[in-house]
Amino acid sequence: MNENKMYSELVFYLEACESGSMFEDKLPEDIKIYATTAANAHESSWGTYCPPSSKVDGKNLNTCLGDLYSVNWMEDADLANTTESLDDQFQKVKTETSKSHVMEYGELDFDSQKADSFWGKVAAPAIRYSKVDPSIKTASAVDSRDVGLTTFYSQYLNSDPRDLKNRRRLAEKLVAEIQFRQWSDELFSKIAAKVMMSNNGMLSDALYGHRKPVSFQCHKAAIKQYKSVCGELTDYSLKHVRVLVNLCEITKDTESVTNGIKEVCQA
Repeated sequence: MNENKMYSELVFYLEACESGSMFEDKLPEDIKIYATTAANAHESSWGTYCPPSSKVDGKNLNTCLGDLYSVNWMEDADLANTTESLDDQFQKVKTETSKSHVMEYGELDFDSQKADSFWGKVAAPAIRYSKVDPSIKTASAVDSRDVGLTTFYSQYLNSDPRDLKNRRRLAEKLVAEIQFRQWSDELFSKIAAKVMMSNNGMLSDALYGHRKPVSFQCHKAAIKQYKSVCGELTDYSLKHVRVLVNLCEITKDTESVTNGIKEVCQA
């Protein structure tokens, strides 16, 4: 986009777990792009208005209604404060998003510009109802990796106890989610142990470290191998991709990593 001169200045808001990894040491500071993210490169982002604070018009939707970072910056935008700068908004959202570290990257020189000049004028400012306690956003926040589990639990808990067939179906979904999470945790631990066994490295470094991603061909090969022999990655199991990244960066050996994945998943 920069090479093709497709923008003058660009502001990017990114909501995702480990979203800082998309820009950290990657986004140049001289191409007129300012980016802000829900989290740093090593942590999860958070859902908000999660059960039991997930009611709309009196009905509990049994899921998280938004993401803490996104809700904070969009609610701020809806106030139509025409004097607020990008930096003003960043500092406000950073303070309100207390569950993760809101970050900024790229060219910070134009963060003094008016924020609304990048998303357009708001036709009518939103009304902030006094009956809505702002602290609910944080109090109801759930780690994004746990939103699925929270949803299934709330669906089961709030189901009609007289409808035994549906209640059993919801119970099975909840149990299956718990079992998958446990399987996923154990699987990546086994993969790390298998690969590190032949590479004389610290297993804890592979499991819990945060190596800077450099060996991208190895990363791609590891993900491809995992999907081929272990199955698709889910919102929960994606948290363990950093294990594959660590293995690639520690061993610098693509074949060792992909063989380890294959041996564990085909055992």
